[in-house]
Amino acid sequence: MLTKIYFYKTSSGKEIVINEINNLDSQSIVKTRNAIRLFEEYGLSLINTKWVKKIYKKPTLFELRITGNKQIRILFSEISSNKYLFTNIFVKKSRKTPTKEIETAVKRLNEFI
Repeated sequence: MLTKIYFYKTSSGKEIVINEINNLDSQSIVKTRNAIRLFEEYGLSLINTKWVKKIYKKPTLFELRITGNKQIRILFSEISSNKYLFTNIFVKKSRKTPTKEIETAVKRLNEFI
């Protein structure tokens, strides 16, 4: 069964995650889209692989990991069975996921619900 992915939109309809993906360099866009397709096909069965990692407990947040020249991360949460909300995307510059990015993901998830 295919996984359904929703991309966070502001109340005014601005597609922040999609826009950020489109603002990446062309190689990063291709890698990011491939990772999203892979997640659509396999969902959370990718957990604990190089692709998906659980990073936060309450609410449960995961990161889709895109590697290459840039370490790109998309934070997301399961909103119902096989349905996920991709809340934000960023280029990772240190070993730890920035607290600010986790806070943004939690805030957007709460807005969505």
